[in-house]
Amino acid sequence: VCIIGSGPTGLVAIWHLSQIADVVCFELKSHVGGLWNSLDDTPDVFVDQHGYTLESIYEELVSIVPSVFMTFKDFSYQGENSHMTWSEFEEYLNKYATQFELLKYIQFNTFVTEITKEGS
Repeated sequence: VCIIGSGPTGLVAIWHLSQIADVVCFELKSHVGGLWNSLDDTPDVFVDQHGYTLESIYEELVSIVPSVFMTFKDFSYQGENSHMTWSEFEEYLNKYATQFELLKYIQFNTFVTEITKEGS
């Protein structure tokens, strides 16, 4: 199974699908987080092809969604804030990936340009 992106939904997909199938996840950036990834480390190949970087978060961001609705039922949020900041959620996602040993399924710094189904 191929998963593109290691944001919140990508991480959940890796966790559940890895229980029943061989999984690989391709992540454009150098660490998990998806839109919550605070580093602007967009690979040059992406910038060259599209003409922009993927800066997706800003320092002052606080989620309008309560923390209880942003977290996974099998991994509780240990923070004190009812609404997470971007850095708290990014840290939460990294802890989730580490706790469930998901990093071994992710190929970081990988730019996906095409997807085809085998045997088609």
